Amino acid sequence: MSRQCKNCNSANNPDDAHFCGACGKPFNSYTTWRVVDMRGRSLVYNDELNRLRELERKRNRSLGRRISDGWEKIREDWFDGDSIGEILLTIGGLILGAGFIIFCIYSLVSGFLSDCSGNSAATQEVTYQAYKVDGKWGIGTSAENLVIPAQYDTLATFYGNSAKWWLKKNGKYGLAYTEPGKVNATECIYDNFSGNVTSTWASMKDANGKFHNKLLSNDLRILREDVPYAYVGSWNYAWIAPDEADYAAKKFILVGPEGKSRFSANGAWGFTAPDAEGMAFYKNPAGNWAAVDTSGVQRFVIEGTKAYPFTMGVAPILRGTGTKSRLGFVDRDGKRIIPFDYHVTGAESKQITFGSDSLLIWDVTKNGVKGKLHRNGTFIKK
Repeated sequence: MSRQCKNCNSANNPDDAHFCGACGKPFNSYTTWRVVDMRGRSLVYNDELNRLRELERKRNRSLGRRISDGWEKIREDWFDGDSIGEILLTIGGLILGAGFIIFCIYSLVSGFLSDCSGNSAATQEVTYQAYKVDGKWGIGTSAENLVIPAQYDTLATFYGNSAKWWLKKNGKYGLAYTEPGKVNATECIYDNFSGNVTSTWASMKDANGKFHNKLLSNDLRILREDVPYAYVGSWNYAWIAPDEADYAAKKFILVGPEGKSRFSANGAWGFTAPDAEGMAFYKNPAGNWAAVDTSGVQRFVIEGTKAYPFTMGVAPILRGTGTKSRLGFVDRDGKRIIPFDYHVTGAESKQITFGSDSLLIWDVTKNGVKGKLHRNGTFIKK
């Protein structure tokens, strides 16, 4: 607790603080850190944000909202300074018009109900949540209306997909999918699982301790079965060895949606998960990293100890190890855009990526000077 603030001279701050705890001023004038008051706010994933925006759009287009907005406009435009007679005449016309609209709607609805022979239940949006009943967890619209019984020790949704769940019971895992009209769950028979918003690898261990992997779709259809090796990626892509012989020969393929093959890599012995920008790396027999896009095209090959996923069109490449390791950065064509001059302590075991402010999330050191690195190559001394 020794970092002193130049504004108020308070020294009661941690060494790695970005703002003074006494006056709230930033320690560095160039800093891009910003304190945000999160009270009354909620973080949501893009899928949920898009769903809420769609609901707002439907609300704004609804008949009730249009009538309300129209009436407000009439009230502001017509009633200001008009005589009582004109106002009453306008209101009378609106009432007659509304009555005619109601009569038409009633006629249409009555005819529809008679044709449906009693099938009058309106479709409503269904939201499934987790509920605890007698110490066990289940899924449904309420504790009294469970579509998946309360029999699990714990359960949770996958990040970014509220319809996809993992379940745990007696030390084993299962999976569930809850969309209206498509509710399904597997037995809790898996020893491990790994997945994302689009697909899941589930593994079972046999009596000899060997794992057998299955690739499951969101609605729990088996896309690939008994795969001996599966490196689970993301965005519905993964590296797998189709069978034991391929695994022994280090022959792997990049599979995409519905388990379809996109690219074959022979002699591969290291991988990165496909990233949000549609790129993945594998380490070839020569020890270099080859970049492949998810359409199945190899883009470039580069020397390095480790490759990291792309963020904002830039991929970090590590060369060397320990204190002698250095980071450089390349674009999607393998062109070096930031030289190999930067060191990050423990980079071999860290996720190296740029944040939303375009700054590397870790401090870097260049020629013994510590600072921040922008993805355009600008080095900012601390």
